[in-house]
Amino acid sequence: MRAYVRDNLIRISFRYRPRLVDRAREIPDRSFDKQTKEWTCPATPWHAHWIAQHFQDFELSGDMRALATRKEDVPRINTRTLGALYPYQLDAVRFIEKAGGRCIVADAMGLGKTIEFIGWVKLHPEFNRVIVVAPTNAIFNWAMQIKTWTGEQAGVIETKRQPLPTSRWWILSYTMMTLRYAELKGVDAICFDEGHALKNRKAQRTRAARSVIAGVRHVLFMSGTPFLNRPSELFQPLNMLNPVAWRDFFPFAKRYCDGHLDLADHWITTGASNREELRDRLRSIMIRREKSEVAKDLPPKTRTFLPVEIDNRTTYTAARRETVAYIREHRSGRDFKNHLDKINSLRGLVGLGKVAAAVEWATDFLESTDEKLVIYAHHLEAHRLLAERLASFGVVRITGKETPRRQFANQQEFQTGKARVMLLSEAGGQSIDLFAASDILFVEREWTPAREEQIEDRLHRHGQKNPVSAVYLTGRSTIDQKFDSMVESKRQVFADIVGQDEVKRVVLEELFDYLKEEK
Repeated sequence: MRAYVRDNLIRISFRYRPRLVDRAREIPDRSFDKQTKEWTCPATPWHAHWIAQHFQDFELSGDMRALATRKEDVPRINTRTLGALYPYQLDAVRFIEKAGGRCIVADAMGLGKTIEFIGWVKLHPEFNRVIVVAPTNAIFNWAMQIKTWTGEQAGVIETKRQPLPTSRWWILSYTMMTLRYAELKGVDAICFDEGHALKNRKAQRTRAARSVIAGVRHVLFMSGTPFLNRPSELFQPLNMLNPVAWRDFFPFAKRYCDGHLDLADHWITTGASNREELRDRLRSIMIRREKSEVAKDLPPKTRTFLPVEIDNRTTYTAARRETVAYIREHRSGRDFKNHLDKINSLRGLVGLGKVAAAVEWATDFLESTDEKLVIYAHHLEAHRLLAERLASFGVVRITGKETPRRQFANQQEFQTGKARVMLLSEAGGQSIDLFAASDILFVEREWTPAREEQIEDRLHRHGQKNPVSAVYLTGRSTIDQKFDSMVESKRQVFADIVGQDEVKRVVLEELFDYLKEEK
């Protein structure tokens, strides 16, 4: 009975005994080699350590023992070539180098993941082609950061027919990658910004990404919220990075996502299980630091909830009664889509009802200070009204309706120009720097704390010199108040590795119960 390493696999060899077969079947990611009659698993330090603990009666080869006890030295890097990175950013550069340029950089929003990747690339002047795939509204920010930190001019691929750049940095959106993936050849390193966009294995963008990275040695995924919905969303990036260690989805889902069949024999993979084990396995492939871990380098944030009156009470009350009646009538076999549409309409009315209060608060703020202000609203009609009523202060918008160039121009006008008000929607929640302001006013809330923290972190960035203040307007005696209490009660869920566990669905369930009980 022995365990040894060969061909990047740990091999477990023993004469057939049912008891030993049962033990072998407990090995994570195990497989049976019919030719050699051996059980195998990926040759990683974590797997080797697991086998050394659970198969102490087996003979372990020297390379097996070395792998199980391996402590890799932290690579030395020439920090003088990297510029003014913070110590924790240098640690991230070292981690990427130690991981061989195949890892997930999952630092919390605002910690400077863009700079960490650029800093690592600066260690490798031998790279001839580096590709960054990013959300559409982030591609020009990437180009600017690359220019700032390296002095190099990045080529931005904006259209399907545009000639490919001659520069070594190529930047394109996920949409453009999906359209032109066959042309992306000769790549030395590729980074997927907001890499959780590739969580769906069946999506065209995911299939395109797999085609692009075939044969690419250095592949990085970056995301401040990689576990936004459920741990199952982490599997695709892991599988792309190391298909041997993270081979099959269903064993992963059963072990780490509480995967099981429901009464209709449908797989449910929205839960979480064996969380500590997953944390341990991720240590060599993912780095994540929370803001609290680097607090000395980042300003604090505060949140204030301000109750206000809505000015469309009659319309809201009628809509609420209609929504309550609908939910009560369809309480059995809940149709979540229709229920969600009804509640979103109700929330939209509350948002419109708070516009007047938002304008009043913003006017008082802007007239009493020279500072700039970010205002967040979800619905475009609220945006339109706010833009009209605050036009005298200079207003720019990022709503997702603008072209990438216009979004970037609006961002720059707010950051360095005369515009004092930035109107933001969910499109502004990713990869946009707005540290010219240290105050943000939320006219409407998002479904989950993660979304809102992502939006707050547009201000809470490197370059921010003041504490960030987030003010949330709450419509009195409306669904807003219940929504506030529920969302805030779920905020702590994000302290776990898997992030929120279906927070949106949980909030919906509680909102349904709340509305059904209303009189």
